[in-house]
Amino acid sequence: GAGACVDCAVGTYAPASGGSSCQECSAGKYAIIGGSHASDCVPCAMGTYSLTVGASLASTCEECATGKFSQETGASACVSCLRGKFLPFKGAVSEFSCLYCQRGRYSEALASSTCIGCAAGKYLPTSGNKAEADCKLCVPGTYSTEEASLRCLECPAGTYNALFGASSVAQ
Repeated sequence: GAGACVDCAVGTYAPASGGSSCQECSAGKYAIIGGSHASDCVPCAMGTYSLTVGASLASTCEECATGKFSQETGASACVSCLRGKFLPFKGAVSEFSCLYCQRGRYSEALASSTCIGCAAGKYLPTSGNKAEADCKLCVPGTYSTEEASLRCLECPAGTYNALFGASSVAQ
């Protein structure tokens, strides 16, 4: 009847006796039943996060996007991989899932899911590069026809080029 003590709703808890209200589970957690302790709020698993306060469903925990990870439970946000690295899959649980960009490629942005290949006429012999400026121009007498080249090729006998950044034999 009127004035009776009422159970806390799902997604909430009442931490002490004599309470006049229920508190919501924090972002990164959910409760499928009303509870009496903050520990009744279940943390989202590693590799997932939730922005929702007072969540009542496990499905509010979403997988971290490509380029991001969560190596702790109960996350309210995922952490971005650093520049020069990439992460091509969702739900990563470790910073070690972030891979260095391969030779010939770079990543200027945080949270990259792929790395960008240096343009033809350039090369990049190292890995983990963070900027397009890291790509080196082929010197005169050499060329590269493909994106993401690791080195430039020498002009064949009987040919030459006087240009930096040649992208074909014909230049």
